[in-house]
Amino acid sequence: MKKTVTGLAAGMLLVAGLSADTWFIGTAFNSGAWSNGDPSDTNMGWVTNDVASQGQSTVDWVITHTAGTVSRGQTLTFDGGVKWVLDGGSLEARGTGNINIGSTTTTGDIVLSNGTVSAAGALQVRMNSFLRQSGGAVTAASARVEYGGQLEISGGTGAIAGTLTFANPGSQAVFSGGYWAAGDLNFGGTLGSAAGITFADGDGSLTVDAVTISAGYINFVSGSGGSLTITGYSGAADFEALWNANRIKVDGQGAANGISFASSGLRVAGDAQNTLTAAPVLKLFIIH
Repeated sequence: MKKTVTGLAAGMLLVAGLSADTWFIGTAFNSGAWSNGDPSDTNMGWVTNDVASQGQSTVDWVITHTAGTVSRGQTLTFDGGVKWVLDGGSLEARGTGNINIGSTTTTGDIVLSNGTVSAAGALQVRMNSFLRQSGGAVTAASARVEYGGQLEISGGTGAIAGTLTFANPGSQAVFSGGYWAAGDLNFGGTLGSAAGITFADGDGSLTVDAVTISAGYINFVSGSGGSLTITGYSGAADFEALWNANRIKVDGQGAANGISFASSGLRVAGDAQNTLTAAPVLKLFIIH
């Protein structure tokens, strides 16, 4: 069957056409399972078929994954400097397996524009590694961002059944689009004084059942369309309590800077009064 490459993958293919490329032809992700040598930044690797992965020698590999499912009955790890671009394929850690992006010593990068990333266990982003999502879907039983790990969400969806945790300074999520939901949001005490989540320019949104913030804060860029919904909240007083505790800020400024919640530019919205946003109120003008 003829395979068609579209979207981001088409652009990557043009780049690959200027250099070498290599296609996965093996049964496990090990050195030697490629048509033209192991992938690298000058030898683009392409995955277009189902793979029951039993190995992950992915040091410094650059992969574009356009079709098929890469699955494993345990944890899938993307570290050693790997960059994995998903534009139509799927990554699945089954059983109780995690998807680890980076480790405690090396980095990894998953770029998701179309396709799925699914962990029966936890999604873990570590050591200055990135999950960059502009489309597609992410699902996991829980998620943990630590040791400087980063989520960059500009589109697509995320569904975390349990707790979404941020720990260690520099670990954060930036929402400029897309929609994520999680059971609970937890900022661990090791996060320090940095922002754990920033709602940047755009309309990114996060819905959680409850929050536990013992360090760090949630930051809104003034005038952005981003929103935070906490389903256990029921009015402005709940959000104001977080503001007064310096756990919510606008442009990095909050109660500690002498700014009141009422003058922050934030507003509480929704029928249940449990959504916080910096988006301005749109006014309708009728011209006669």
